[in-house]
Amino acid sequence: MANTYFSFKRFTVHQAHSAMKVGTDGVLLGAWCMRRDAPSDIREKELHKAERWLDVGTGTGVIALMLAQRFAESEIDALEPDVWACEDARTNFGASPWETRLHLIPDRLQDYVERTSLRYDYIVTNPPFFVDSLPSPDDARTRARHAATLPYDELLEGVRKLLKEEGTFSLILPPAESRLFSLEATARGWWLQRRTEVCSTPNSGIRRVLMQWGRLGQIPVTEKGPMRCDRLTIHTRENTYSDEYRALTRDFYLRF
Repeated sequence: MANTYFSFKRFTVHQAHSAMKVGTDGVLLGAWCMRRDAPSDIREKELHKAERWLDVGTGTGVIALMLAQRFAESEIDALEPDVWACEDARTNFGASPWETRLHLIPDRLQDYVERTSLRYDYIVTNPPFFVDSLPSPDDARTRARHAATLPYDELLEGVRKLLKEEGTFSLILPPAESRLFSLEATARGWWLQRRTEVCSTPNSGIRRVLMQWGRLGQIPVTEKGPMRCDRLTIHTRENTYSDEYRALTRDFYLRF
């Protein structure tokens, strides 16, 4: 049985009710989309333009809490349709130092876009990604992990309606799903700004892909420059955490 809580340096995530517990994917995305060692132009853009964030499918609220910790002046909205996950997120937000800036919204993205007038500087999501897999016997886990609950075309359409023209959108997916998503996003007029391939060890294949997207029309093509692409390895050959992974997550993990 998974632990009912996970302690970080500045907050604790209680997860007794949510089907999806704290995992490496969420922590990677929460740290990567605001990493201090990002190129200076991206870092400055994130620090000065990310005034309102939306975390789509917040689950326990771990990514939203990470954003609140880093961006002291930002408001963070956290969207979650599952009633049990909302119980955990509400508890975690209320017990954090940033309760007044964290706003839980118990709704689906597809419905939220129809009733809000808010527009966001940055949208982030750790989306469901099982596309053709068999459903899990655990109904809640199936809903949380199966892309049928938030197909990529509906995700992109929702983000398009909610994101400011100059805003950015980040997510994490397995390699195969990242290729499917990239085809859909490119066809819909999105520009891939950053891409990080994540490996478990130096000798393993790509486990996850972190991506940051912007609207294709926000900058003239001649001024875009090349996409930034790199690789992150979580463990060394000796099965210890790599220096790059420690550097990325040290503001959050207790053990770093």
